[in-house]
Amino acid sequence: PLPPSYTCLVYVRRGPVGVGSPGSQTEVPTHHLAYLAKGPSAGEQVTLSALHSEGAEVLLLAGEPLNEPVAASGTWVMNTQQEIQVADRDYAMGMMGVPWDHELSDEEWQKHVQERGIMNG
Repeated sequence: PLPPSYTCLVYVRRGPVGVGSPGSQTEVPTHHLAYLAKGPSAGEQVTLSALHSEGAEVLLLAGEPLNEPVAASGTWVMNTQQEIQVADRDYAMGMMGVPWDHELSDEEWQKHVQERGIMNG
């Protein structure tokens, strides 16, 4: 269970999944994000359910809101415009790893990463 003060993001890598309280779920398709602005009230649950027999794969991110300044540009979200400029520079210099092509299968992605010497075994 998550504390009621937490915000929560659910990214569906493979799905679809149902997100919400039992009996009133919202379908979230593959490669989509569900944003739960506030955790459940006392006694409530948020349930994730695979909607197909093949199952589902999700990334759940949750935490206490930081209540910090937000600066955004394109896909960058930082605290200041200066941090965004640093991120742009670092990205242009190739310092942020290998981009992920969501169209690749798991096997193709693993091969892609191994060819670049980023992953062992």
